[in-house]
Amino acid sequence: VTTIAQVHDRLWRADEVHSVQLAAFLGELCDQLRTTARPGQTLSCTFAPVSIATDQAVPLALLVNELVTNAFKYAYPAGAGDVQIALEEAGPGRLRLTVSDQGRGLPPDFDAEASGSLGMTLIAGLSSQLRGQVEWQDGGPGTRFVLDFAMQEASEA
Repeated sequence: VTTIAQVHDRLWRADEVHSVQLAAFLGELCDQLRTTARPGQTLSCTFAPVSIATDQAVPLALLVNELVTNAFKYAYPAGAGDVQIALEEAGPGRLRLTVSDQGRGLPPDFDAEASGSLGMTLIAGLSSQLRGQVEWQDGGPGTRFVLDFAMQEASEA
């Protein structure tokens, strides 16, 4: 809810309501997520200086929020550890979101589609909204979530 409110607040303050500057927007989200971390948990963020359509910024922010909070909670049950977020250009008109940790990793029989958890259902739904290609990777140690997706043109509607 806070993430959605932040998107709307940012749009209200901006001159351009059809697109969002991702580096600034996601940087603010990272600052907010850092306040939810337990002692010893850190969040490293690197974002390409690109703009995307507002219709994509909302699900992207919610996805980042869910992935980071899950990593803090499940990758580092004892507390300390770093989560990294990167958003980079992955070719003309394409972006790649990577969220990774060096925690305990996924179970050997992990199947995101069959997990049935609310968090995984939310991650799958938001990734689908972005029309992205999802990949869960073994970070050896840890877990890496990768989403490749095409940037939408900002609409004038």
